[in-house]
Amino acid sequence: MEQLNKHIRKLLREAMGKAYERELTSELEKLNASFERWGRGELSPFELTEEIHRFHQGPNRELFSRYQNGDSLLAVAAAVSAGFIRLDELHPDLHAPVEQAMTFFASR
Repeated sequence: MEQLNKHIRKLLREAMGKAYERELTSELEKLNASFERWGRGELSPFELTEEIHRFHQGPNRELFSRYQNGDSLLAVAAAVSAGFIRLDELHPDLHAPVEQAMTFFASR
């Protein structure tokens, strides 16, 4: 993929922040369901602790890695593909590069 200019990189960082927040919220809602089950006595404290550990080692690390250390264009394209952010929510200058990234990976 072509080198992205400063303006596009800034827009991608902003979009990544929104996508990261939405994906993390989705995963935290799943973890919250475990807390609710614990509150109803359906999970022991040990089982809840295991759920917390799985969240930390799994989704939390994966999302952190994707959004903090990964390629911003690919992260945003993946978030659009997964439905966490809509293309029409992005700045118009991002539409072409994000669509190009999505097409590139869809063809592989």
